[in-house]
This record gives sequence, structure tokens and C-alpha cells, in this order.
Amino acid sequence: MATLVSEDQDYKSYFEIRAGEKFEQNVGDKVQTWQFFSLTIACGERVLSFTSPSEEKHDYEGFINDVTRVADGYLVCRASRDEIGRLVTGLEKFNRGELPKLLFEPVEPSFEFMLERQHEDEIRATVFVDEGNVLTEIARWDALGLRFFTNQKAVRAFIDELKAEFGA
Repeated sequence: MATLVSEDQDYKSYFEIRAGEKFEQNVGDKVQTWQFFSLTIACGERVLSFTSPSEEKHDYEGFINDVTRVADGYLVCRASRDEIGRLVTGLEKFNRGELPKLLFEPVEPSFEFMLERQHEDEIRATVFVDEGNVLTEIARWDALGLRFFTNQKAVRAFIDELKAEFGA
């Protein structure tokens, strides 16, 4: 798992992403590779986990018009467009000071991740988890969030863990 930790060690916060299984999907004449992932956000003793795959799709029958359109988990595209590779590249540029701000949201919107440089080694991390798009066919923009301060050393560790976790 890849974990971005807060600089506050007395009341720790963190954002964690764990790789899940990959699968291929035919879209027209192209084959796309998708990968499930799970998220955890924590602040002090409060921990929220969002796992993939989610509950069985049949649990949604009667609540959702077309249950076959439910993603049934948090997904990132790995090919034809490598979203994790894009995230890693953006994080590396941000950590080198080439970007003042990093904003990442997968094409299947399930979370939004942002880093903003406040001062040289003071970085504000913000994560919003949009579970509505995972459980329904609509991206709702209603989300639970976490905000904390971190630093370049923690971002570097997060990059290294992302590369190892996702093979990016």
C-alpha cells in the first residue's frame, strides 16, 4: 500500500491507496486495462475505508435503474492511458518544485487528490472520496474529505510506495 502521512505526529492523518486486481475490457477495437484499488483516509483515531470490489451488484437491484452499469469498485485506467503513471509523474514534478499545485482525479471519478505548496516544505494535501460514482452510474460530487499538512520527504515516500504497489 502507498500511504501519504501528515507531518503532525501527535494527531496523525493519512491517505492510503492499495492496488487490486486488473482486468481487460474491449471498447470498440481497443482493449483497455483497468485496475481496482481501495482507499483509506484517517485522522487521529477515525479511519474510513473504501474497498474494491464493493458489495455484490445484485444488492443494488431495485435501487438503481441498470445494475450492469455499476462499477462495483474503485477503478483506474492502466492502458490505453496509465492514470497511475500520470499520478506518479505529476507527484515527481510537484516534489521537484516544477508544479505549485497537483490535482488528480481518475477518469472514473471516485476520488480527487490535491497537493498545494504553501511554503518550500509545507504541503497541504486534500482528498475527497466520491463513493456515489462507484455505487451508482452518476458522478455525484458529494464526497467525504480529509485535509492535512505534509512535507517533501513524505511525498517522496508516497511516490516510491505508489511505484512499488502499482508497478508504475
